[in-house]
Amino acid sequence: MKTIFCTYCCRTKDPVDGLIPTLERYKSKRIRSVHKAAQHLGFATYILSGKYGLLISEHPIPYYDYLLSSENVDTLTQTVEQQLLENSISSVIFYAESSNIDPDNQPYINVITKACKNKKIDFSLVILPNS
Repeated sequence: MKTIFCTYCCRTKDPVDGLIPTLERYKSKRIRSVHKAAQHLGFATYILSGKYGLLISEHPIPYYDYLLSSENVDTLTQTVEQQLLENSISSVIFYAESSNIDPDNQPYINVITKACKNKKIDFSLVILPNS
């Protein structure tokens, strides 16, 4: 069982064709900062994709353009519940920007909160300070 650092994906992506690691695909200071902190403390970094669910930072993905909506929270929650179990995750520390800065992040927070609650996985939400 393991603890992970996690944050949600972002709109800005490397448009290169083919598969590249998740951490390289997403172009976000927030994601990079969470990854750097996780590495420093010896934790794995996962990114919650609205399309693919939980992705470890090294997992290769294609370019896509998709924003998770409230209507799709329940479906993605089921996927994430399975991924939490498959990856033997026992604790999630989830990093998010304030909804004042990123108003589109609430569906992502809802998915990970609900999935962890349903599977009885420890969950902490960290709201990042304004940049």
